[in-house]
Order: sequence, then structure tokens, then C-alpha cells
Amino acid sequence: MAADREDVLADAERLEAEFNALPGRPGRFTDTYCVRSRFFQPKNGARIDAIREAIAAKGLPPDLEAVLLVSLMEAADCVDSTTGVQMAYLKQWAPRAANDLVLRVPDVLPRAAHGKGRALELDALAAAEATAADVAYLDPPSNQHKYLGNYHIWESLIRWDKPEVYGTACKRADCRTRKSDFNSKPRFAHAFAELVAAIQAPWIVLSFNDEGFLRRADSREPGSAGRDA
Repeated sequence: MAADREDVLADAERLEAEFNALPGRPGRFTDTYCVRSRFFQPKNGARIDAIREAIAAKGLPPDLEAVLLVSLMEAADCVDSTTGVQMAYLKQWAPRAANDLVLRVPDVLPRAAHGKGRALELDALAAAEATAADVAYLDPPSNQHKYLGNYHIWESLIRWDKPEVYGTACKRADCRTRKSDFNSKPRFAHAFAELVAAIQAPWIVLSFNDEGFLRRADSREPGSAGRDA
């Protein structure tokens, strides 16, 4: 999300008050994630449907729309019934799932001295080759589980493309077709080394999973003086 607090705060607060007053209107989201699966209680699914349709109908500037979508995603995350990822939902409702969904303005940062931030939305290697920075943060999946599958509901909520779904968890159909070398044990090491070599930053911060393809001893780039992982 590339937005500055000074540009969006007043409008975001006004619109969130408007959206918080909307009654629920069950739609595709409710049917998929509250009836066909049990990620949310129907009362909250209906609110998500109503608010997301309202955001789509406004035709908002991209920065403001992004803030409101983050707000809705965070609000939905507070009332879901999972252990954190969306590979599956709990057999019994999580206590928080009974709460009512309420929007709040996310913590949008004020404009920094260097100007507005950027959201590149690029392949990791392409982003590394196109960007120089003081610090690079890497959070590869490091195992066979795709981020798309782990967080497929947020993908569908933000895109609002109402995709075909499959399985008990009602995953997006493209979870089956979108591939990444970072989810492949034989290809991970090469993909990771290529990415690290392309990074234009003196420091790299790596999110490390001890159940992943990468061993801790292998997480430091050979000959990478001045870099830490």
C-alpha cells in the first residue's frame, strides 16, 4: 500500500463511519466462506459483502481505496475462525468469530522526507533488480505451501474477482496453477541465491523458517561481507 496519512486520513475516517453503518447483504463472499465453508459467521460475511461492494461502487482514488481495503481485511481478520492461515478453518468456532466486524483506519504513515512510498507488485527478482535500498527484507515461503493458498481469501477479497473455487477450504482455482520456484525443494536454493545476488542493499533481513527448504547454515550468501541474515 503506497499512501500518505496527510492525503487519505480525513476521507478514510468519513467513509469508514459510513461503511460501519451499513447493514449486511449476503452475497458471493457469504455463500463461499460462511456457507460452503466456515471461515466466518454469516453475520460477518454479509457485512463483508456489503462493505466490499460499497467500496467497489465508489470509484475511489487508488490510494484511498487501498487504505479502505486494508481496513476491511484487518477487520475480517479479527473475526475469522482459523489458526492464522486459510488452508483450513477450525472445527469449532473461534471465540473471536462471534464478534461483530468493525472497520478502523489502519496505521497509515505520514509522508516521509523522501516522499511517497511505492508498492511495486513485481516478481521478487524483478523488484530486486529494479530497486536500490538501505535494507531489504525477504520473506520467502521456503516450503511447499504457497502464500496464495495460505491467504487465498484475502486475495479474493482485495481483487473482488469472485473466482471459481475448489475443495473444503474453497481455495481459488488459480492456487492450482500459479507456481513459484520458492515452493519447490529442488529449485528453491537456486532461486534464493539468484534473488540475493540481485539485491541492491548493504543489509538483508531474512525471515527464516526452520521447517523450510533452507538450512540456517546455508542462509548466509557466500562471501557476503557486511550482509546479515
